[in-house]
Amino acid sequence: MNQKIFLITFFVAFTNMYSQNFLPSCEMIFETLVASSSDVGDYDNDGDLDIIIMGFNSGTNYTLVYNNDGTGNFTLSPITFNDNYRNGQVEFIDYDNDNDLDIFISGLVESGTSKSRLYQNNSNVFTEIPFAFADNIINNQFAWGDLDNDGDLDLLLMGNSEGFNEYAYLYRNDGNNNFTEMSQSFLPLSQGSIVFADIDNDGDNDIVTGGLNSPNFTSHLEIYENNGDFSFTFQTSLEGYFNGDLELRDFDGNGFIDVIKNGSTDTGDSTKMYLNTGSFIFNENTSIGLTSVGDFANIVSADYTGNGELDFLVSGRLQPYTQLLFSTSIFENSGNLSLAENTTTGILNNAFNAIEIGDFDNDHDTDIFVLESNVSNTYTNQSGIQNTIPNPPQNLSSSVTASDVVLNWSDSTDDESPANQLTYNIYVGTALGTTDVVSPMSNLNTGYRKVVSIGNSQYKGLAVLENLPNGTYYWAVQSIDNQYEGSLFSVEQTFTINNLSLDEFDNKIPVKYYPNPVDNRLNISSHQNIEKVTISSFTGQTVNTLLIDDLTSFYIDFTNFDSGIYFVSLFSSKGEDVIKVIKK
Repeated sequence: MNQKIFLITFFVAFTNMYSQNFLPSCEMIFETLVASSSDVGDYDNDGDLDIIIMGFNSGTNYTLVYNNDGTGNFTLSPITFNDNYRNGQVEFIDYDNDNDLDIFISGLVESGTSKSRLYQNNSNVFTEIPFAFADNIINNQFAWGDLDNDGDLDLLLMGNSEGFNEYAYLYRNDGNNNFTEMSQSFLPLSQGSIVFADIDNDGDNDIVTGGLNSPNFTSHLEIYENNGDFSFTFQTSLEGYFNGDLELRDFDGNGFIDVIKNGSTDTGDSTKMYLNTGSFIFNENTSIGLTSVGDFANIVSADYTGNGELDFLVSGRLQPYTQLLFSTSIFENSGNLSLAENTTTGILNNAFNAIEIGDFDNDHDTDIFVLESNVSNTYTNQSGIQNTIPNPPQNLSSSVTASDVVLNWSDSTDDESPANQLTYNIYVGTALGTTDVVSPMSNLNTGYRKVVSIGNSQYKGLAVLENLPNGTYYWAVQSIDNQYEGSLFSVEQTFTINNLSLDEFDNKIPVKYYPNPVDNRLNISSHQNIEKVTISSFTGQTVNTLLIDDLTSFYIDFTNFDSGIYFVSLFSSKGEDVIKVIKK
């Protein structure tokens, strides 16, 4: 035991002597934990990133918040929770669209039972809401995101029981602290990750899940398509993993979100990147040469060097597991995924339970926080290259169809990050400067990003909102770069939903249509004779007009249409109606 401590200490001294990339800071401040999780976010709205951690040490569970003084110095906050957690996950979110950060925690508590609880932020006081999420699982993993395009965050929660049976729970956010558990058919997994992203660029979030399925103890990485009606269809599997990490970004700049993962597999360890070519087809990128790691593996992508490109921090344990062999490297990207491995970063070479990133000292570069059983501290980036924030998007427009709207803007620019690497982040409210429909988790005045993540509209120059109540809405958008810094928001715009004209038809067309989503034929039937049909894209552009010879039953051929959302307007002598169709 003494020999291992000596070797690790010597390694740190040697590394810091020859590397100035990162220097340890805030040493002996953070609790050291196992079976742990962490997240960063500006929960107190003071313009700096705070840290929350949860886990286990010496027979005690901990859930602790550390406040940042704005220069990267942290102190323990007096905030407490009703329970302390381990073997799960914690995350800052904004589930109630008031643009401050709430907290969701899921895992094993002191009593030996498991809980999943949502804590609402009210002026920096966290209050547990009364809704009880699933309480029968451990090794929990979850993701929050808008799955039905109504602007608020929904939840997918997975984990296993002490009997090693996996469970999955899907919850729709109905507002006012109410959630509805939805039917679902996901393969339940644990000891992995869940990420929401628009894989097929059709305007809604699809789901990627990774982890272990216990009956056969097999690893999985599954991708599900969002059908647009809170149902999901399995599309494809990639090489599975557990005890690892998963990130979704557009790594090659082709407009489609790709997948990178690492961790233990059924046959060993693996770190792989899969490039998305569209239609849920992924090809492994075998040219980048990332280190294969597993068992406490982490992968965190960000611009660490200041050149605007996404770099990759890869950390984990190496085979054979009969020895304590660890690897921690940053693969520095000089552009077009041309990577050079930097092994002398100054970061302790160890197996970390969690790694978080953010500009903790507000000097416009990316710092690192590590949480583990021996040493938990921040690492300050010594690059000396200050990031500049991107420019806000321009040319905002909106297109309203019935109770749905598509918000558009042109691509933004940045001095460092390539234009196709910028992501976009919107807010929408029912009054000037409000976020009660869509929260950006950013300061509306300065653009300061309260969380470290890509924007809620991802890489698209548009956002789709559906089934909005009648009224006038206010919205704006910002761009986010590869250091996850936000631009100023654009000038606020408005749009109006006024769906009364369709509802007031005495003889509104009763329409049946199937299948939806559609591959080729969309079958339509009505009790009234249809005279004309117009088909519009989700950007509001009319793509086809059909004259129908007073038929009550007919079909529309969607075979040659691109994948995405379309609005089909049907006209008769007595009224009209609009239906939304998803082309696979």
